[in-house]
Amino acid sequence: MVGDDVLGAVVRLSADYARLVDNREATAWSELFAPDGCMDLGGRRITGRAALAEFAAAATAGVHTPGLPSVTVDGDRIESRSPFVFVSTGGTVLAGWYHDELTWDGDRLVFAVRRVDMRATSPARPG
Repeated sequence: MVGDDVLGAVVRLSADYARLVDNREATAWSELFAPDGCMDLGGRRITGRAALAEFAAAATAGVHTPGLPSVTVDGDRIESRSPFVFVSTGGTVLAGWYHDELTWDGDRLVFAVRRVDMRATSPARPG
């Protein structure tokens, strides 16, 4: 069973991820990752906080809605899987899954690796 402290930390991390990227707070968002943390978008990997901040600053504006995580703890290994929906300001809707490898950075949980598994995309609707 996953302890409430770990589950709470995973939920906070997920909520902070969406809030910070949607509010265009790229540096704060990048600090949700370990110093050598990585965002894996399938064909593209962004590694390290400087590159992650640059990625977030250039990201499409919109709203990320994370779903509840399923968390697994095995010793020091913490993994989380959660669904998400992203709606861009242009109206495109993306949906999929986050597959996360998490680690402790002092007293806070951060992403070691966040894999984005895109499952569905809808085109922007005109007007």
